[in-house]
Amino acid sequence: MEKTLKPEDSLSVIAEMVSKTKRNLQEGSFYYLMWGWLALGAAGVEYFLLTYMKSDWHPIVWPVMGVLGGIASAVYSRKAHARQGHTSFIESAMKIVWMAFGAMMVLAILMGATQNWSLAYVLIIALYGMGTFISGGILKFRPLIYGGVACWIISAVCILWSSEFLHFPTMLIMLMISLAVGYLIPGYALKNSEAKNNAA
Repeated sequence: MEKTLKPEDSLSVIAEMVSKTKRNLQEGSFYYLMWGWLALGAAGVEYFLLTYMKSDWHPIVWPVMGVLGGIASAVYSRKAHARQGHTSFIESAMKIVWMAFGAMMVLAILMGATQNWSLAYVLIIALYGMGTFISGGILKFRPLIYGGVACWIISAVCILWSSEFLHFPTMLIMLMISLAVGYLIPGYALKNSEAKNNAA
């Protein structure tokens, strides 16, 4: 005969599932830190190649960064999934959010390649903000929310004061700032939160 859960038991099970999902999602600091440092490094190298070396090959850093990051993400994701053994609704929703981010990123790159790279970078910075803001809202993790808002503010500043910011190589500097405040600072805060949860 099937055992009927009491209301309080049901709530306890739901709370535990939500808590476990949040712990799994909080392990995502790896992605913020890896992509943050990879993109920051790529932007820094491109700035150096463009400003000091005057090289026409400066954009080559981005496909290299994308391939390295994609491989590292795939390997880590496979190991994490094998360890957890299941995927929750919230985790599936987060996956869809970042898939949408990836699709929009491709459109931004196409815009840059065919129209204007400075405007494309404004969109890319805003997309960074969207991804981290939504993730922070789902996790109820304020550093990610604040990081997302900071990226939007940076995008707005670039548009409102376009004569000062909306050109190369200044946009690379703005991109690096957005990566620091939108990915790296929240990523380390998330990693610190993971360490505290594991110690508890």
